[in-house]
Amino acid sequence: MRKISEELLVLLALFLPWHGAITVFFPDNWRFWKELLLVVFFFLVLLLELRRRYKEKDSFSLLWTDVLAFLFLVWLGALVVVDGDKNTALMAARYIGTGFIVFLLTSRFLSHLDQARKVVLFSRISVALLSSSICAVFFGIWMKYFGGIEVLQNFYSPTISSWVPGQTVPLYHMAGGFIRMQGGSSGPTEFASILLAGLLILPFLPLIRKWKRVIAFLLLIGIFQSFSRMALLLALGVILFYFCSQYRKHLKKVVLSLGIVVLMGLGVLFGNKTVYQNFFERAGSSEHITRPIQAIRAGLYRPFTGNLGELGPSARIKNLREYNDDTAMIAENVFADYFAQMGMLGLGLAILFFVFLFRETSSQAWPFLVAVLVSANTATLFDMTPVSILFFLLFAFFVSLRKIRLETTF
Repeated sequence: MRKISEELLVLLALFLPWHGAITVFFPDNWRFWKELLLVVFFFLVLLLELRRRYKEKDSFSLLWTDVLAFLFLVWLGALVVVDGDKNTALMAARYIGTGFIVFLLTSRFLSHLDQARKVVLFSRISVALLSSSICAVFFGIWMKYFGGIEVLQNFYSPTISSWVPGQTVPLYHMAGGFIRMQGGSSGPTEFASILLAGLLILPFLPLIRKWKRVIAFLLLIGIFQSFSRMALLLALGVILFYFCSQYRKHLKKVVLSLGIVVLMGLGVLFGNKTVYQNFFERAGSSEHITRPIQAIRAGLYRPFTGNLGELGPSARIKNLREYNDDTAMIAENVFADYFAQMGMLGLGLAILFFVFLFRETSSQAWPFLVAVLVSANTATLFDMTPVSILFFLLFAFFVSLRKIRLETTF
């Protein structure tokens, strides 16, 4: 059971960067491949827990993050039970709760492994994610620059998105005359977030620096081409952090070298009109401020129970079904979304979960956690199920590996 469970996690990491392509090129039911893997994983973990309880007589212990993830899911389930529109509430719970389910299951599974096996599994998952992500970058480059868009046009046009049913998976996103690369994902933000996760775990892998830098360069190309501004800034910030911490004795040389790179980047940014427009003039920048405020105001009407399913993808699905119009309020902020849909208790449990996530992980993982939290405050990041699964899976690993000193190099 342990071996099968490990392979399921590796498969998740391998296919998450290609979730959009799987939706497009495979039959409709294949879009739920990740849910199927998670259901199988759930039963395997359940059997492992029962065996430990009744045969091995092993002690049963929970971390605070486990407890808080469980309480978050219990409250979410209670809101579904009392909601009058069960279909919409269940759809909202799927988007909101998937990450916490993945964290809880992965955390419980990892408690059955010894430390050495955890490290090996983490490395395997990381290699699978990075290999798949690099292939997705090359796929995106072929799509954008070498005629792939024309070749695949007929595949994309009729395919319904698994993220927002009722909408088709776009062949590409256009912003200010610039095609935002999405690789094998359902959209550029999802693509950039998955590449960012790969970049953030890259320093922990036992690879030589030359290969790490080649991989980082390829991932940066994909993030830049996605034109996810926050993902790019976070990627550059994390690289800068690791370089400065790694070369503290040669900090002047590092600052000089990075200064040259920054100047070259600014030259590209301000020297190219299309690039400049997409970073500074692209529509939607103000929405990262106005939409969270709107979501918080909506939450204030029902501050205890929230408004489950009345904003986000589930609301878009409902409006499409009832009014043939898929527009709905989007929070553009994970924590504003928790408050608006789950009230103060849901928000409080989520905040406590992340507080204890910092307490129960090594400081080595904090750059990863900070980057995720910054991203979560600029977009409803976890509404993108592949992103939610990946980030919470990695959260569980970092909590489980907190007592191991992983070497970090860039």
